[in-house]
Amino acid sequence: MDDEFAINDRIAHLISEYGLTNADFAKKLGVPASSISHLLAKRNKPGLNFIMSLLEQYKDIDANWLLTGVRSSRSMARSLQDEGVEQDLFSAFEPENSSDSIEKKDEPQKNDVFLPPKDNQTKKVEKIVTFYSDKTFTEYYPN
Repeated sequence: MDDEFAINDRIAHLISEYGLTNADFAKKLGVPASSISHLLAKRNKPGLNFIMSLLEQYKDIDANWLLTGVRSSRSMARSLQDEGVEQDLFSAFEPENSSDSIEKKDEPQKNDVFLPPKDNQTKKVEKIVTFYSDKTFTEYYPN
């Protein structure tokens, strides 16, 4: 870090980003307003308790950025999400054509009876998977 008070600038940036007054920010963190004034005037550096309180109160703040000024990959993902980029595990596997999409159905209940679809002449079973209580499974591929 080139500037030993850079963390103070980042705290000032946070206060501005959240649209808070120094007194409101101090109240949220449970510190005297004079502490914020001293930090912003670069007379003091924030202590560990102050930083921990800030990170606890504002969970969306990247701790690495706050301390070093460098954004972590977690905050980069958050930035992408803020820009509207979908960060869903399965989004890359969703079909592009809506006619190919899978309909979401209610969860089956224990004693439900499943009947084959009426047009079963055109559909064939490709695979049957059986899940066991010990977290194992078997797959059956009919010919």
